[in-house]
Amino acid sequence: MLLACVAEDAPVFHARVESLVGSARRLGGCLSESPIVVSMVGGANPAFVRRLQALDVEVRVVRRMTDSGAPHANKLRMLELHEREDFDVLLAADCDVAVAEDPTMYLPRDSIGVVPADVDPLTEGQWRRLFDGVALDLRERSVRATTTGRPMYPYFNSGVVAVPRHLCVDLLATWTRALEDLHALWQRNPNVIPRAKRFFADQIALMIALQRGLPWTEASRELNFATHVDLHEPTVQSLKPALLHYHGAVDDEGFLLMPRSPVAARAADRVNRDRAAAHGYRYEGLKMPPTPGSARRAIDRVGEAAKAAGRPLLRR
Repeated sequence: MLLACVAEDAPVFHARVESLVGSARRLGGCLSESPIVVSMVGGANPAFVRRLQALDVEVRVVRRMTDSGAPHANKLRMLELHEREDFDVLLAADCDVAVAEDPTMYLPRDSIGVVPADVDPLTEGQWRRLFDGVALDLRERSVRATTTGRPMYPYFNSGVVAVPRHLCVDLLATWTRALEDLHALWQRNPNVIPRAKRFFADQIALMIALQRGLPWTEASRELNFATHVDLHEPTVQSLKPALLHYHGAVDDEGFLLMPRSPVAARAADRVNRDRAAAHGYRYEGLKMPPTPGSARRAIDRVGEAAKAAGRPLLRR
């Protein structure tokens, strides 16, 4: 297994990457010794690189993806790692993920593992117009949204994707083509779906790519468990999350806030206790989420405070 992420060269992303890598090395089981590659878009701060190298992490600088109308398209750079021969499955993660358990048991070996999205972003009419626009004949709502438990089309969160090495090339090509097709669709028909929904273009393109013939498996939500939104408890109540996708829901010290679903409370507390022990921070238990909007500002303050103080964002 190879763990990978992509980040911008800014303090807030440095903090997230170091949190991901640190939790992977200390709590991730097989990830403690697996190769980890961090791709930095456009450049990488030397001090940040040295801190990652101390954790046996490889840092590479990649070019920004050309404009495809998808704000998160740079994550496709992770699929370029197919040329390496030191892994069997690529665990491609967003940097706002914390590792609470070894994820190995949740990784499919012969197909692309994807977790259903938390929210169904489109109405039936919008989905139909989208499918028609990219010539996709998709009729079955075969997965369920995590927040509601209601059926939705096979639409997945791209924050964690498990890709067998032999499928990385095909997924890179097919996902890239799907992004190009979406961009062309926006240009032909800007009103096919609301402009604000293009924020999810990378995930919509992933859905299109998978439906164009790539083998995929609906992976357990334990591989990508959201902590920042209320979840449908009957859908998640029996789970033991391994990867927590916190979307910026941290306090000023970088500790995870109380997950919206109590199912993830123990895992979040484990991550926080490990962080406190590793970095000498005081930890007094999970805090309740603040008012809407301030959680995102909190992680920005973590990065900016570290930058102003001239200290590492995370200490070993």
